[in-house]
Amino acid sequence: MKTWIISENETDNYYLIAKENSIWLTEQPKIADLSELVDQKKLSNVSIHRYSNIKEFIFNDSDFTLEVEFIDDDTEDLELKFKASLVYENVKSFLIENLKEIVVKNYSLIKQLKPTSIAILVISSLTFFLYKIAISLQSGEEIRATGRKGFIKKILVAIADFLGPIGTLTTGGILLSLLLFGFINTIRKPKQGKVIKINKNTELIF
Repeated sequence: MKTWIISENETDNYYLIAKENSIWLTEQPKIADLSELVDQKKLSNVSIHRYSNIKEFIFNDSDFTLEVEFIDDDTEDLELKFKASLVYENVKSFLIENLKEIVVKNYSLIKQLKPTSIAILVISSLTFFLYKIAISLQSGEEIRATGRKGFIKKILVAIADFLGPIGTLTTGGILLSLLLFGFINTIRKPKQGKVIKINKNTELIF
């Protein structure tokens, strides 16, 4: 077992614990003996994530952040912000050196741009769809919202009716401008870091 204090406040420490088949995250009082709690199986307030459920670890050197992406899309990804750069570097080097059956890559520009690119496509499509609805409503056309996705369509119709054609284009344009700003800024100043890709046989060897 390997433990790190990744952040703290006046009374508690927030720990990252690396074990053979999983990582643990827990917040405990500073006066508590963490090793004793683990050994006696009395550790509470802990979340356990097995390597077999993890897709990859993303180490962002630019702001000392570790992102944990899971295989299951329904599981919310984790973002761990390290208070000290030394601890961050220690965690990164330890996992790279001791995790077996992994692939380590640089944090590529393409990977950094992917979330923003998807968001731009979604907002562009949604703006176009809402604009078409708004134009139809403005011309007096009745839009039916029935079927399995009727509830969602009703919401979209209500939004388009509220914003109108100009409001829809204005709102969509503002959102796209913000996304494009982030897209261009990422290209100009890409983040540095490492990506550790996990597979079903990954384990930690001490």
